[in-house]
Amino acid sequence: MTILKSIFAVTILLALSSLVAAQPSINNFTLNNGLPPKTKVTKLGDEIYLNGVPTLMIGIAVPMSIKETSKFFGNRWSAEGWAVNLDKSGDLILVTATDGTFQKVASLTKTGAESTEGSISLTDMPLRLKTGEGYQLPVGEHLMKPVKSMVLNEVRIRDAVGESIMTTLTNPFDVEQNAAFYQERMVEDGWKLKRRKTVEENKSLILVFEKPGKESTFTFVRQKRQSFVTVNWINR
Repeated sequence: MTILKSIFAVTILLALSSLVAAQPSINNFTLNNGLPPKTKVTKLGDEIYLNGVPTLMIGIAVPMSIKETSKFFGNRWSAEGWAVNLDKSGDLILVTATDGTFQKVASLTKTGAESTEGSISLTDMPLRLKTGEGYQLPVGEHLMKPVKSMVLNEVRIRDAVGESIMTTLTNPFDVEQNAAFYQERMVEDGWKLKRRKTVEENKSLILVFEKPGKESTFTFVRQKRQSFVTVNWINR
């Protein structure tokens, strides 16, 4: 859950950057070097795309406080010549570093007094914004969407097992209207409704569908006058 929160935060950064496309020269980098002592690293996938942008990313678990961890990355990246910025939002800290061509982000969440988890990502976002060129996957094209829907972010991870896609979108329709739309369209497309669950006093709803080699989970949440739909889509 912490890693997913970190990925979500990074995708928001990309969404706010008016994305244009370019094939990043990120394959010469490794994110496993220059980490705090005794950091545990988790491989998140063979290929990762944040909002369609090819991205290097690892999950990390650091035996240090979140303050010490954020200071470690800020100081190290600054010493390496990167321009560093630190942002805090609730229990999440983002350490962002750029060098004019690449952007690194450490997305960190406190998990204990002396423990921090999160992710480190690398893209060529500054280069993309300067050149306006390159390769990018389409976002949200695998989903049917009600009118007036807007895709906020998407994370696509590929490995030897298959592909998982987490997409978050918003629209003005309420939870039941969204659920009815997706249930009708998914069943028409040959999916079987596996489970329906209402949570948080009818404020949110979960639908789980399956078909051979695929599974999709839709979570609908209403906030003020907008509904947020998060779709976890798995292709095996």
